[in-house]
Amino acid sequence: DGLLDLPPLRREINGIHLALLPGSRSESSQNLELELRVLDHMSQPIFAWICTSKSMDTHPHKSILIAHNYTEIHSNRWVNPSGITISFTHTFSSAVRAADVVIGLAGTANEQAVWLGKRVVAFPGSGPQSLPIRFNEQKKLLGNNLIYVDTNHPSTVALKVMETLKLPPLREPLP
Repeated sequence: DGLLDLPPLRREINGIHLALLPGSRSESSQNLELELRVLDHMSQPIFAWICTSKSMDTHPHKSILIAHNYTEIHSNRWVNPSGITISFTHTFSSAVRAADVVIGLAGTANEQAVWLGKRVVAFPGSGPQSLPIRFNEQKKLLGNNLIYVDTNHPSTVALKVMETLKLPPLREPLP
């Protein structure tokens, strides 16, 4: 299936590394906006990879970054005044494996992230893949490896992400 074919991405900073999974459907831009609000309530420094498919048009995502005061400092690298750095990637598994925690508003990608050995923090987003009923179904499948927060209030979700960072790491990816 190729999930372990590439090595993890290089960790960019001495700080928190996150993989953001806004989904691959039309609602991914709205989900990214919710994820960015969560980052604004977290301690610094943060580096986050936005995982997108190669076929996805990232212009709407970039417009959201600009609306949230991010500036492109060089090709594919964005930073905001608080020092949060973001980069887009098409190498999903490499980003997930390099991340400390995943913030997932996706469907299958959340399940794949847990398979790769990462905890996923999920909360209600936009679209059918990020509805509470969907995350409750995923929780049955993934157990405590999917941490579902029953609100999209940014400070509440950020607190849960910070708590999740303190948990011991999961096992290595499945063979």
